[in-house]
Amino acid sequence: MRFFLLIGILIFFSGCCSAGLTQFNDGKYYYADWCAYDECYTTKDGAACYKNKELVANLKPLSNEEVRAIMEYEAQVAQQQLMQQQLLNQQLQQNAINNQIMLNQINQNTQQLNQYNSSLREYNNQLFNSNNNYIQQKETIHTRCTKMGNTVRCYSY
Repeated sequence: MRFFLLIGILIFFSGCCSAGLTQFNDGKYYYADWCAYDECYTTKDGAACYKNKELVANLKPLSNEEVRAIMEYEAQVAQQQLMQQQLLNQQLQQNAINNQIMLNQINQNTQQLNQYNSSLREYNNQLFNSNNNYIQQKETIHTRCTKMGNTVRCYSY
C-alpha cells in the first residue's frame, strides 16, 4: 500500500517545481517536495522540513524497496522521454529531407523557367529585329479601311 501511495505522489508532483528522491546528510533517501519547503534538517527519526522558518513536514526515510521502485519509475520515465526525443529527431530529419526534395524541385523549376524566359526573350528579339528590318525596307505603309455598318476595320500591309 505504501508503495502505491508513493507512486501516486510521484505522479502528482512530477509537474511541480522540484519533487523527487533526495539523499540527505544522514545517507538516507527521502521523497522531498521542494515546492512545499525551503530547507530540511535530518533528525533522529527522519527529516524536519521548513517553509519560511515554520515546520511544515516531518519526512520518514524511504525503505530500500521504495528507493528501488522510485529509481525504476524514474528510469522508465527517462527511457520514455528518450524514445519520444528520438522519434521527434526522426520526424525532424524526415522533414529536412522533404524540404531538401522540395527545394531541389523549386530550383529545377526555376532553371526551366529561366531557360524558357531566355528562349522567349531571344524569340522576341528576333521578331522585333525582323519587323524592324521589314519596316525599314518599306518606305511607306499601306493601309486599307473598310466600313461595315457602324464599324470601320483597317488593315496595314
